[in-house]
Amino acid sequence: MGLPVIASQHCGEVVEHGANGLLLPEVTASAIADAISWMLANPSLLPVMSQEAVERSIQFRPEVVLKKLETCMNDAACTAST
Repeated sequence: MGLPVIASQHCGEVVEHGANGLLLPEVTASAIADAISWMLANPSLLPVMSQEAVERSIQFRPEVVLKKLETCMNDAACTAST
């Protein structure tokens, strides 16, 4: 949606803390409130974070992920047959 993300530290490589969103130290109401408060206190950073979120999301589109999986499977098949 083109917005900075607030996510768990266990979200994989999708969110880069401070670049396209914030990673929570723990998933609690307090941590979420702190992240929202930080975003409200730093509105000038949000457009850049939003743009980074859009750019980063391209790497996780289904067609991109499937191509990477196919490459990994082919590489594994080649390695296993030699």
